[in-house]
Amino acid sequence: MSGPTGDVSDWADIKMVRAAFRRGVRKGSGGKKLTDAEASSGNLTSLKTVVPKAAYEKLNTGVYAAAKKDAKGKLSITTFVTKDFFWRMAGKDEDCAKAWCVEMAESEHKKQEDEAAAAAEGPKKGSDVTSRLTDTSKYTGSHKERFDAGGKGKGIAGRKYLHKNDGYVGEYKGEGSFEKGGKKDKGTGNAADDITKRLTDTKLYTASHKQRFDEDGKGKGTTGRKETVENTGYVGSYKGEGTFDKK
Repeated sequence: MSGPTGDVSDWADIKMVRAAFRRGVRKGSGGKKLTDAEASSGNLTSLKTVVPKAAYEKLNTGVYAAAKKDAKGKLSITTFVTKDFFWRMAGKDEDCAKAWCVEMAESEHKKQEDEAAAAAEGPKKGSDVTSRLTDTSKYTGSHKERFDAGGKGKGIAGRKYLHKNDGYVGEYKGEGSFEKGGKKDKGTGNAADDITKRLTDTKLYTASHKQRFDEDGKGKGTTGRKETVENTGYVGSYKGEGTFDKK
């Protein structure tokens, strides 16, 4: 029994069938960049990803081995696109052979359309997951504190609590606003010096501390720290000292 003659051009788009064959050869080469001429002959493995699964099973049971090969022992694209090859691959069932040929051409056409669409979109910037993980504006908690409003990392200040040794308590908001003598004291530029200055200004002292200094800021000595009793012979609350009449 002889099979149909000629190529598959009146069964399906022969350009797609050829393209599918070359795609399989290139994939089977391990990623090598092959020209169309170099990809025009292949082995059994080259066909595994391009022909229908049932067709490959037929090839694997002897059809490929019986097919005509080139000088290097490979199947040429010219032999592959003949009706006789598909007919033998389909177990000498012409309707099945034609259906497999159409399926192969349509599959290749769909792959080419998808590749064209992907090329038109351009390279992807990354998956949605990666975009979310690298968008600092969406960070929360301690992770958010590691970056400024512009997304720039704060360095060690974003990872550790750094104490500013300026002499002020943590929540104080009036740094540099201390008023002295009705005028704003802009400070010396050194917070520690400004604090020392306020602590040594006796005019600002209150209560018992104020009593230890005179109006010029000079210390009163023991008199400023202890209550002294003058030994005059009068009780402390007596107001008539020197008025006693002695006859």
